[in-house]
Amino acid sequence: MRVFIATTYQDDGQAVTPVSIALLREDGASYYAIDASIGRAGLDPTQTVGPGLAHLPWFDGRLDRRHPAVRYRDRLACELGWFLKDTPSPELWSWRGDTDHLVLGRMCHRLGALPLGVPDWVGSLRQEAHRLALPLSDLPRWPHPKDHPMETARHFQRIARCLDAAAAADPRDLDTAHRAGAR
Repeated sequence: MRVFIATTYQDDGQAVTPVSIALLREDGASYYAIDASIGRAGLDPTQTVGPGLAHLPWFDGRLDRRHPAVRYRDRLACELGWFLKDTPSPELWSWRGDTDHLVLGRMCHRLGALPLGVPDWVGSLRQEAHRLALPLSDLPRWPHPKDHPMETARHFQRIARCLDAAAAADPRDLDTAHRAGAR
């Protein structure tokens, strides 16, 4: 079963620091968590990739660690493992699978520490659109950049459905589209 993953992270050119993660299964089950190890002092909105920091729970200028979505990394890694273990044949998908896989690994301390049952790769919807020669203008419109990461995961699900429809089209149509795109 496909699981759509959306991450938020900081990239200062030296390191990638996870901020939040949203997972959405095809059956509608979801998981969302914020990495408790972040702190407002270390966050720079200009270096945030993803929906930004507006979705984070702030209290007196600091991350509210009492918020139910805030998790320390050990607990977060366990919960990610449990969520995916309950998913039959999980496949992780996002717009850019390589980046989200890196952030997922960092949330679990490092890539080599992924919990048992967590796939060791994340499929790229962007790459799949390219393979199908589907113009980006034919894909669903992107949500507002400040939307919650779960909204981004839902958007990835809409893109996947669009790609499914394109893949189910007559292969001759896809071949013609591919040749036209190669010009």
